[in-house]
Amino acid sequence: MKIRNGFVSNSSSSSFIIIGEKISIKNVDKTKLKSKHYQFEANMDYSEGGEVWIEIDSPDMLDYIKKHPKLVRNGIFDVFYEGVEGVEFKLSKIKIPEGIDPTVIFGEKGNWEPTIEEIEEYYTAQKWA
Repeated sequence: MKIRNGFVSNSSSSSFIIIGEKISIKNVDKTKLKSKHYQFEANMDYSEGGEVWIEIDSPDMLDYIKKHPKLVRNGIFDVFYEGVEGVEFKLSKIKIPEGIDPTVIFGEKGNWEPTIEEIEEYYTAQKWA
């Protein structure tokens, strides 16, 4: 169970922390999608605040991202830890492979995680293709 310290509201977004390695989309292995956790910050607006973060959880999503590189804002992350900002965690318990200098990201994450169809609908409305 996670306990959040600090202000909690009925917002559609929440503060978060991600610790991971920033990698190229070319380094995402389809065969490891079930055992690894890949996320990216999408180049989309979230109407109620927060950033849009999307998980690469299927070969279809991976192929779609490769075909639409403009969708990715700040790179792909192989995530070692994801949690709520303000919740105490022990960095020593996070399994970070040897020789990797992890990236730590804090932000406001929207609860909406769009599907490929919703991404296409969003960009069609924005006249982006």
